[in-house]
Amino acid sequence: MVKVLIVDDSHIAREMIATILVTDPDVQVIGKVSNGREAINFMNNQAIKPDIITTDINMPVMNGFELIEHVMAYYPVPILIVTILNKEANFMRALNLGALDIIEKPPPSGWDQLPKVGIEIIEKVKLLSKVKVITHLRGKKSDSKPAVSGEVVIPKNSRRIVCIASSTGGPNTLLRFLKMFPRDFPVPFFIIQHMSEGFFITGLVEWFRSSLALMVEEASHHRLIQPGTVYISPIAKHLIVLPERMMLDDRPAVKNQKPSADVLF
Repeated sequence: MVKVLIVDDSHIAREMIATILVTDPDVQVIGKVSNGREAINFMNNQAIKPDIITTDINMPVMNGFELIEHVMAYYPVPILIVTILNKEANFMRALNLGALDIIEKPPPSGWDQLPKVGIEIIEKVKLLSKVKVITHLRGKKSDSKPAVSGEVVIPKNSRRIVCIASSTGGPNTLLRFLKMFPRDFPVPFFIIQHMSEGFFITGLVEWFRSSLALMVEEASHHRLIQPGTVYISPIAKHLIVLPERMMLDDRPAVKNQKPSADVLF
């Protein structure tokens, strides 16, 4: 049974999300609160803890960003954002703080979209609840950085590459991994990151670019490959790596994925 805590300042939205979730026999709503402060009080005072939290962003007293930062610092639990505000910017900031994914909440006039939204919320809640999340020290005002265990020595003329594919919960893990490499690391990285429908890879590229010593670029067709650079595949194109250049391919999706890890690998 997946236990869910719903956080939203709109009573209608809280009830609607709860109504959607309880249609699945494997989901239990254990609490509904109106802001981040109430959510923290719930976590501190209730014996039953949630397996996942759904939260809006724009709320009084304590907003969604502040809630994510606090929760991920003191009692890490998977967090799904359900919001209607500027989803692209919210998505990248929320991921940086430790949330796992975001769903666009339809406005009150758009509740005719509920059948589709309901399926998506239930699927994501059940999937994300299984993701093991870790403490984010930012919420404790720590400057700790991940330690690098040992030095990787690779010849400057190496033809090796690193290929990575990730899905739900992937960006934060990718970021922690890539932070371990120096700017002059002599091997390029090629990344397939599956994104929620409606989001763009540019926000992810900018976030990584501002956080890493490595160069970060969106992969593009026929581009020369440079060492020490992270190339992230664009949405809806397969990524292929040749000896000197990368190629983007428009063949059909593979196992419902485009870009596909299978094609890259």
